[in-house]
Amino acid sequence: MKMSFRFVSIPFAALLWVTTAPCQDRLFYMVEDRDNARVLLRGTSDQRGIPSGELILGVLTQYRLWLYDPITTQIGTVQFRSGASGSALLIPPVNFRQALTRDTDLDGLHDEGELVVGTSATDPDSDNDGLLDGAELAQGLNPLDGFVAQTGVIASADLDGNAVDISAFDDVAVVALEEQGIAIFNIFNAMAPVLIGSLDTPGKASAVHHSGGNVVAVADGEAGLAVVTMDDPPNAAISHTVTPAELGASPVAVVTSNGLAYVGTSLNVVAVVDMASGLVLRRLDLQNGDIQDLTVVGDFLYVLREGNLHAINISGGGFDQTHVVASPGSVGAGGRRLRLSGGGGLLIASHTRGYNLFSLDDPATPVRIAGGNTAQAGWKHMLANGSGLGVAAVGTNSTDGGPHDLSLYDLSDPLLFDQFLATFQTPGIAEALTLFNGIAYVADGSEGLQVVNYLAFDTGTTPPSVTLTTSPSGTVEEGKPLLLAAAVSDDVQVRNVEFSVDGQRVATDGSFPFEFRLNAPRLATQSSFQVQARVSDTGGNASFSETLTLQVGPDATPPSVVATSPAAGEAIFARDTLAVIFDEPVDLASFDGAWQIFDAGPDGLLDTPDDVMLAPGTVALSELGETAVMTLPGLMPAGLKSARLSTAITDTAGNALTEAFVWHFFVFEERTTGLTAVFYDLPSDPPGFVDSGFAGLTPGNFEVRLAQGSGSVGSFVYPSVNMPVTPFDGDSFFYVGEDGVLEGTSTVEAPAGDDMAVLPPGDLGFYGATFAGRLVVPEAGEVTFTVGVDDAFDLIVNGQTVVEHIGTTSFREFSGAVTLPAGEVSLVLHWANSAFSANLVLSAQGGGLPGGVIGPQFLRPLD
Repeated sequence: MKMSFRFVSIPFAALLWVTTAPCQDRLFYMVEDRDNARVLLRGTSDQRGIPSGELILGVLTQYRLWLYDPITTQIGTVQFRSGASGSALLIPPVNFRQALTRDTDLDGLHDEGELVVGTSATDPDSDNDGLLDGAELAQGLNPLDGFVAQTGVIASADLDGNAVDISAFDDVAVVALEEQGIAIFNIFNAMAPVLIGSLDTPGKASAVHHSGGNVVAVADGEAGLAVVTMDDPPNAAISHTVTPAELGASPVAVVTSNGLAYVGTSLNVVAVVDMASGLVLRRLDLQNGDIQDLTVVGDFLYVLREGNLHAINISGGGFDQTHVVASPGSVGAGGRRLRLSGGGGLLIASHTRGYNLFSLDDPATPVRIAGGNTAQAGWKHMLANGSGLGVAAVGTNSTDGGPHDLSLYDLSDPLLFDQFLATFQTPGIAEALTLFNGIAYVADGSEGLQVVNYLAFDTGTTPPSVTLTTSPSGTVEEGKPLLLAAAVSDDVQVRNVEFSVDGQRVATDGSFPFEFRLNAPRLATQSSFQVQARVSDTGGNASFSETLTLQVGPDATPPSVVATSPAAGEAIFARDTLAVIFDEPVDLASFDGAWQIFDAGPDGLLDTPDDVMLAPGTVALSELGETAVMTLPGLMPAGLKSARLSTAITDTAGNALTEAFVWHFFVFEERTTGLTAVFYDLPSDPPGFVDSGFAGLTPGNFEVRLAQGSGSVGSFVYPSVNMPVTPFDGDSFFYVGEDGVLEGTSTVEAPAGDDMAVLPPGDLGFYGATFAGRLVVPEAGEVTFTVGVDDAFDLIVNGQTVVEHIGTTSFREFSGAVTLPAGEVSLVLHWANSAFSANLVLSAQGGGLPGGVIGPQFLRPLD
């Protein structure tokens, strides 16, 4: 019997059709990559042959195709070499013959047949169902029930919504479905994923991450970050919503680690959220460019922006950028965000035409070692499997046109770029993927979830190898965090790694990189402990790492405060939570009575007799114990606050803070509309400093820029407006010191300019704000107000419209006069703009006002 094959497209799409009729309707096939000594594909075909598109192979590669007929038990083989890209290839006819091997396990299936089908040559009943492998094949049954032998799509799940992202951990996969929220699957059986829950989030779920426990973080567009609890998946619920205003802008990407969510936003800001409380702990403005994706590897957070990769050290409660390196490539016409992944000493950063590889030999300073453009313009997401392969969601175009499938690449030599191996078609648009236990789970656009076996089943008996490392190594200080990392290798593919402490399994990781974090025990309980890893491959072979004995050393270093939320001098809206981040785990019991919050009282000054201590709250620690979060019985009242940590607070070894830690912040009363311009002094400020801020709530987030001439010299995002003044410069409606420092936000090298510029969120369009407060008029009389403004405004003082302008204009000054009594009068400035940016300056002269921009000494907040 002869069969002929023909490749009909490049990368090669092979169409097999029969020239002489086969003996039955089903043949098993296997494709062997001879150049790389690996089984690449397995599957079945009918008498018409292998469906077009099911065999999409690499160029200029030596292959061998195997066929097995379960009725005649004959074997057919043919070797061929693929041509260059764009060429066509006719595969020579396949001659069937009798098997050249014996039936080692006496199951009615010779060893060559076992190789093609994927069953074991040494186990007569590979799936342990009581039926011999050969007998099951002869009856048309599956001799590998419960095993995944066939490559390609092995299971699917239709979903309402557009599947754009996916994350898996501990047999649970979560899919982001944009307007339809999220779907939750049990993936214990890869061939039959079970939908166990769903949640329609209020926004547009575009990114999702799940790294342990029963909590998942969802980037939910303009609705902010949704923290979803899955204790009972059918009744999954949002436990916390973190608004774009709190994050710094709308979230576009998220990664979780040890109870924290690291959120990338559309306005350059990376925010750290404590998922247990929903509290924003830290924010970092990376400047100039939307964030595309984030990933955590070891003690570092890596952030991808279009054109750049940032490294941020997150060890010991830190959040410090250590390096920025170029990552060439751009977002495509389809507008899909770039993706980032890492592990095994490498980072993979995608761009629309390919990817870049970065070495993490020094995790603080990633170095680009390979990368470039490929023939495809629709690169979306690539993950390494830890065994030398990369699995990627790739399309021919950056838009939705053309095929968007899953492709396999050889990453065994990172310096060799674009080593394509094969493509597996999916019915939809492969947007993103996650790897779990050696299987790819694909967010496939409108086609929901696709489960893809991208590598042929391991039928061998060679066990994988594993080397366990710890950071730190040797002697570990008691109570301090410890990272276990398993470096693995296998002749086919590693499935998962189990971590054990003192002989007890504590975690199983099915996704590369294979890592686990824990805290070292107290020295009082044990002086040493042992750790070990067990690695399994996809064929069930397993081996153990060397057992490492770690000595527990004393902790003689006292804890120190790394950061607080709110930060010192920050102005916030009323809330009931505060947080302190330490450089090491702390003892929860030591917080009893040691953390106090004081209100300035009626006189508005701290450390005076009328200060009022707020009712104490409950304190909880983060997963690793480095962050303490206090939840008060109710919202903090408006006004100046002081938070105090006493020296009674200790780390887990009993070392106490060396001195009390005190910081001040300001609380605004929550408002539903408008903005209120307020000014206040903080006792913690240097002499002469005056802080200004906005109170109130507006639709969306305004980015406020300090301008000098036509150039911007610094920016921050509402509502975290906090600008020190030294000395009072009398030049601007909102003030900044002559050294241009924005407290707690960024540093501006140039001196501050004369006005304030406000930029709207999102696209160009009509937007505006209302500034309201009380004006102190020293003397009765006529006061002339001058408003320097772009576009429309009206100024209402003491209930009278003084001056207004309707329509658009470049920056101009408008003046009007009104007679006012001495004392406090109301002042409301409505402002609107229809261009991208605008400037606003308010001046007054007369009635005892000295002229020029109204200074803070003449303004009071609303009651």
